[in-house]
Amino acid sequence: MHPMQTQHNSSLFTLAVVLLAFSSACATRPRVSAMPRIGDVELDGDVIAEPAGPVSGRASADSLGLDEDEGVFLPRADLDWDRMHVTVQGYSAEFSGEGVADATLDLGDGNPITVGAAVRSDADLTLLTGSVTYDFFPGLPFELGLGAGLGLIDYDVRIAAIAGPGAIETDDDLPFGFLTLRLARAFGDFELVGIASGVGVEFDDDDVDYFDADVSLGWRVVERSLDLQLMGGYRFQTLDYEFSNNGGRSGVDIDLDGPYVGLVLSF
Repeated sequence: MHPMQTQHNSSLFTLAVVLLAFSSACATRPRVSAMPRIGDVELDGDVIAEPAGPVSGRASADSLGLDEDEGVFLPRADLDWDRMHVTVQGYSAEFSGEGVADATLDLGDGNPITVGAAVRSDADLTLLTGSVTYDFFPGLPFELGLGAGLGLIDYDVRIAAIAGPGAIETDDDLPFGFLTLRLARAFGDFELVGIASGVGVEFDDDDVDYFDADVSLGWRVVERSLDLQLMGGYRFQTLDYEFSNNGGRSGVDIDLDGPYVGLVLSF
């Protein structure tokens, strides 16, 4: 197993423990907001599978047939204590298609995908994040919070030649930490919220760059013990993760973005 890999359940358990620890540290009951959302996610970027040496093994998602929009469920939950905010969200997406590889993909196992080969491609991706921010400037007309979070990316990319030999699979579970910034401003019955998170880390032969920006606008239509908002927004994420594999390099360098709509139920 690659040294950065970890069991999926243990990573989720760690994420849950950290967030619960923050929650239990607060004496007052939080305001809870549940956000069922649906949206489109588009995959762009490169799949990396290159052997040792000067040969480039980066095939674009477009050439592999993985650039279609996918409709996904995007659940999110927020816990708010006065100046502290906890956000937990995640989604899973599956992409598949056919194309013509625009680069040779080789994991060094003697079964490469050659440039120009017609291929069938499948990609499964799960992304979970949880963050905590604290509003350090309460006197401002808007909320400005800084904090940190934990995330888990689980991906599996499978590419096979339609005719003849040639097949590769690159997959990993990647737990990571990140810094985050939260900005919120209310305008009567409307609320604008922006969350930006990111990290860039290099260690040994592994490189990780992650950025996530989420902007949403909510319109409060019911204001009682249970508030109801209609919301819409846009989320952009980029992940560049490369690691050493049989003397070569494997990984993904991808962008994921798209709009969403949903509800905000607060109590």
